[in-house]
Amino acid sequence: ENLFLMIVCILNKIPIFVVGKPGSSKSLAIELITSNFHGEASKTPFFKNFPIIKVQSHQCSPLSTAQGIEKVFNKAIEAQTSGNNLLSVVLLDEVGLAEQSPHLPLKVLHKL
Repeated sequence: ENLFLMIVCILNKIPIFVVGKPGSSKSLAIELITSNFHGEASKTPFFKNFPIIKVQSHQCSPLSTAQGIEKVFNKAIEAQTSGNNLLSVVLLDEVGLAEQSPHLPLKVLHKL
């Protein structure tokens, strides 16, 4: 389920929040996507027809700031505009920990 929904949303540029308990294959799904979607350089002929998917990760914590999260999004935008046939994905890992931050970093997502 995670893998299928992630692929569909990424390829159609639809934002997605994947929420689940530890061990529910969230990280595995994104790892499988990034290890297979290499555009023309893909090992499997099927994946050669798809764009390169590049993940920009941010490990959230109770010390996360809005500037840190915004920096990751800006880096993803820069990567996507500089590469042909490239889709840039932002991965906010352990986003629940950022909710504990006194800096309220997740509010920056409203303007992105």
